[in-house]
Amino acid sequence: MNATKWGKMKKADFEEKLVDSVSNADFLSKRSCYENGVDTEGNDTVTKLWLYYKDSIHIGTWEKGECWVFETNF
Repeated sequence: MNATKWGKMKKADFEEKLVDSVSNADFLSKRSCYENGVDTEGNDTVTKLWLYYKDSIHIGTWEKGECWVFETNF
């Protein structure tokens, strides 16, 4: 499954575009989660992600102004 990057946008703008792009938006939901990682200097990082679902299938992710969608799941 390949993600398509929608570029930089505010979370509210991403949500609006997602609702407009998905058929039957009544079944959309979202949740936040935290992803642990390591930066280029070896420091631990924690990033908050917003995950978007349609009928319990992951259709998109927003993180710090960057967003990706899985259009095949729309």
